[in-house]
Amino acid sequence: MLCAMLVQISAKYDRHVASVCMQWIADAIGAHDLDMYGDVESVYNQLQNGRLLIRLYQSIDPYHKFPSALLSERNQKEFHDIDRISMFINTIQHPPLSVNQVDVFEADDLYERHNMRQVIFCLEAVARKIVSAIGCTQLAKGPVLTKRHRLDGLQWATEHRF
Repeated sequence: MLCAMLVQISAKYDRHVASVCMQWIADAIGAHDLDMYGDVESVYNQLQNGRLLIRLYQSIDPYHKFPSALLSERNQKEFHDIDRISMFINTIQHPPLSVNQVDVFEADDLYERHNMRQVIFCLEAVARKIVSAIGCTQLAKGPVLTKRHRLDGLQWATEHRF
């Protein structure tokens, strides 16, 4: 029963949408060596350890401080992959993004590849939140929150990094 449900979910996966999301992540974090093909295997392999998700959030909100060991390749013991994924999920559900809970994936959806469609749907929701908040139509070089936003609470601005 569960296996049949997972097959149905994965059949609804849209490689083109995933490709666009991966391109957005690459632009936001400045990592143009990512695989943009968008197939499930590629997206899973790039996101499974949670490091890209944490880097994505840091590019959006550089004033949010994650533990420094979170991105370290050497410190595998302190943070596990699922911990990074969970931190990303927790962080996007709170201000300034406040992504709606129905749009958010569960850590196992990515970590165990149960629902990659929901992972992509969540990344789209993050992008939509940013676009609606800053009023731009394109997230060209990766938007970031300015200190003014942190102080005012609602003021957003973009700074394009070149």
